[in-house]
Amino acid sequence: MLRFLLLGVFMMAGCHDSKLNREITEKPLDTEEDSSDLSDNVAIEPTAIGGAYLICADDPALHSGTGGFGCRLEDELGGRLEGFMPQTTDIVAIIGNQSLTPDVQQDTSSFWHWTFAYQDSDRSAYTIKFLIPFPGLANPETSILEAHPGQAPKAPGTPATSARSHIIFVTSTAYGIGEDSAQEFNSLESADAKCNQHASNAKLPGSFRAMLSTANTAARDRIQLSAPIILTDGDVIANVNLFWSESHAKPIIRDEFANSIGGGTVKVWTGTLSSGRTAPEEHCDNWTATDSDAKGRYGLGDKEDVWISDGQEGCDQSLRLYCISQ
Repeated sequence: MLRFLLLGVFMMAGCHDSKLNREITEKPLDTEEDSSDLSDNVAIEPTAIGGAYLICADDPALHSGTGGFGCRLEDELGGRLEGFMPQTTDIVAIIGNQSLTPDVQQDTSSFWHWTFAYQDSDRSAYTIKFLIPFPGLANPETSILEAHPGQAPKAPGTPATSARSHIIFVTSTAYGIGEDSAQEFNSLESADAKCNQHASNAKLPGSFRAMLSTANTAARDRIQLSAPIILTDGDVIANVNLFWSESHAKPIIRDEFANSIGGGTVKVWTGTLSSGRTAPEEHCDNWTATDSDAKGRYGLGDKEDVWISDGQEGCDQSLRLYCISQ
């Protein structure tokens, strides 16, 4: 599934929904980076800097049951972007040399923002372009999904498919550092193997990687994200644009079996700053040091803000791991 992050400035005049403004205004900037290069994209207040995803999917119920497809913008939690008033000029569907104009769904109870009647039943024949000229916004294109997963009923506790989402969990077991053994890990590869064993035990789909950094490899560079990130109970914690931040919707307190590990402080090895970059000198010498003088950065799984970067722990300790599907 192709998803396109729409980066830019959303003009929110006339929108007074504080929850929406809170969710959209937070921008996932690296704390080490200078944000001055964004100044050209800042418009007159009120503004909201953030992102959304353009999602288009087949919907047989459209157009009096004759079939069609819909498109909508989704916020960082995977919901229909509210406070946004769609127009016919926002989006176009191209098939051959034809450009199709959408029907607009301005009713906030509608699942879609825009809908189209099919001219050709072959979904791959269409190109969908988003045209709104936000300052600094690219002109993204997307494809039509066979079905939007959000329209399908989901059994309680059942995570979305890996094609739709990335599954994240905290291991039910704490691990020490030093050897590649049942109780310890000593590299990114051995930590990944631990994650995949936990996922296999719980029959989770896909391949998993440990949320760890080393001196030469940052977690955000080894973890590839293209869809919302969910817990093993199906709850969304963030979309891609807010994942590497201190603004998660929920804490990561579910293990591979969707059991809660809350009720106290949950320390998790990360070696990583909130930006997703490596925490300098806080990765237990690339996860090989075993003494208390060497330090490793940890996050708190029971917290939404310091989930990946809270403090440092001696490398002689045993902490849990974050694992995320790829």
